[in-house]
Amino acid sequence: MVKFSIPAVAVAIGAGLSSTYAFAPVANTGARSVASSAPLFMSSVAAPEQSPLAPLTVWGDRIPDIIESQNELKSRKMDFAPTIKSSDLGLASDDKEGQLAYVREHAMEIKQQMVDNGAVIFREFDLMKEQ
Repeated sequence: MVKFSIPAVAVAIGAGLSSTYAFAPVANTGARSVASSAPLFMSSVAAPEQSPLAPLTVWGDRIPDIIESQNELKSRKMDFAPTIKSSDLGLASDDKEGQLAYVREHAMEIKQQMVDNGAVIFREFDLMKEQ
């Protein structure tokens, strides 16, 4: 936590000084006497010799007309994600073995739906309630 020397703040405000020395943080020594505390300057904190290089940014292909592309995407009718309900499949919501068998049989189709849509929603699947 940074503390400012109260006398230094009062002097800076009263005298109208623009010096940053008046607002230098004070080292917290545990003592209540502010006058005996020496100012702590940022130069006294160890700093690295040279800042590390940032990784280069790789940009994608340039989009010729971003407004047109946005309008095209907005005009598409898109659902959030396909929903698979156990009742639509003729399975009871507590039939974990049947649900597991369905997922195993249709694993590649479900995976493709996940790739195409980003997600698949499972409703009424007790199988999904446990790890």
